[in-house]
Amino acid sequence: MKKHILILFVALLLPTMVLAKIKVLASIVPVYNIAQAITGDKAELIVVVPPGASPHTFSPKPSQVRDFAQADVFLQVGAGLEFWADKLVEASGNKKMVIVNFTKGMKLIQNDSDGDKNESGNPHIWLDPVRAAGMAKKICSGLVTADKKNKTYYQNNLEKFLKELNTLNKKTAAEVAKFKIKEFVEFHPAWSYFALRYKLKEAGVIEETPGREPSPKKVLALVKKIKQAGIKAIFAEPQLSPKAAEVIAKEAGVKVLILDPLGKIKDGKINGYISNFEDNIKIMKEAMK
Repeated sequence: MKKHILILFVALLLPTMVLAKIKVLASIVPVYNIAQAITGDKAELIVVVPPGASPHTFSPKPSQVRDFAQADVFLQVGAGLEFWADKLVEASGNKKMVIVNFTKGMKLIQNDSDGDKNESGNPHIWLDPVRAAGMAKKICSGLVTADKKNKTYYQNNLEKFLKELNTLNKKTAAEVAKFKIKEFVEFHPAWSYFALRYKLKEAGVIEETPGREPSPKKVLALVKKIKQAGIKAIFAEPQLSPKAAEVIAKEAGVKVLILDPLGKIKDGKINGYISNFEDNIKIMKEAMK
């Protein structure tokens, strides 16, 4: 009887063991979207900073410590973007978690506005498809470390996604080359790597640090720059208040358009990163054609 019970128990447990997935935490939505293309259906993927929130102003919930305690892999941009991450990792006590830091060892853009320099460097590397390809490679490496049995699956997904990113880069370069206006004003320096990749110029930044409103002197300087460069629109962001952008736009006589550097999670699609990127290009075209 005991033997039959043991066999039944194993039979019930086996499917759970076979179907067990590794748990992967992605710090922000773009990281989630890139990771989704690599993990496919082999991992439970969770985003830490929810859609609509900004990592610059995010405050984690105590309940999220549990996610970190159970995670096999944590994917983070680094360069100070996830200023809250170290405390969560420490509080979780999870010593086995594989931590992937995308900007570690990378030469980063150093934005300097009004003498205020971010010593960590600009973290918004995902807005350059070529650098996003490097992120995808690091994600694959981290997944393989945590889940060796699915190595071939992850690597095959990576190769497919790298081809899609290469196509995206070429299409974007062709679109941007048609822009008549080559300068833009953004809410905060999210698009620096995009500008560098596609030979555009950041004419001005409204808030070098989100939440730190521009001085009257800076507002006047931005208005003057917008008029001089023939800029038609200011780019704001859905995660941050557009009030400062609206004031400057009114003074300069231009529109406010919303570019989303973080994007959305699109259920059922592994190309969320690419579709979000393409959505932003369409908005840029409206301002810079």
